[in-house]
Amino acid sequence: MPGDPFGPAAIDERGHHEEQRPQAALGERFRIAIPVHPVKGQLAVLAAPEGLLRHTIHTHEAYAAPRAGHGIVVGATMEEAGFDTSAPAEVTAGLVEASAALVPALAALAVLEAHGRFRPRTADGLPVIGRSSRWENLLIATGHFRNGILLTPETGAAIARLYAGAAIEGL
Repeated sequence: MPGDPFGPAAIDERGHHEEQRPQAALGERFRIAIPVHPVKGQLAVLAAPEGLLRHTIHTHEAYAAPRAGHGIVVGATMEEAGFDTSAPAEVTAGLVEASAALVPALAALAVLEAHGRFRPRTADGLPVIGRSSRWENLLIATGHFRNGILLTPETGAAIARLYAGAAIEGL
């Protein structure tokens, strides 16, 4: 391709971040469309003694996950809020309350930080994994929404196969 800006290959695996918007960054710069939009998820980090929680606990209402040496993360909300990263105190209090229903000891812990993060979501809920239609050596892996961590191994394997020149079934 003439004027190919990527060299042998480039991989875009970014989600949505306040200063890193794939639609703007890649879409405008390289004239490609990436059909994702941000869904805000708010979470909070609680000050917790090491060992208070050893495993992630998850229900439909909340989750609590230990982070070695960094407290316990509780979350998370979901809202269509554009690129708003605010973390209102009342939402944080609701997260703490919901997580305390899972582990009552969490109710007494101080909130170290609270913030909103973005999950890239596609219209059909399926991630976008493949080659750019405009730049054959640009590989894209985004739109994993709430399953980014869960799908990381398979996504990495799919991108590696694409990079090696193999076809991917279902894409």
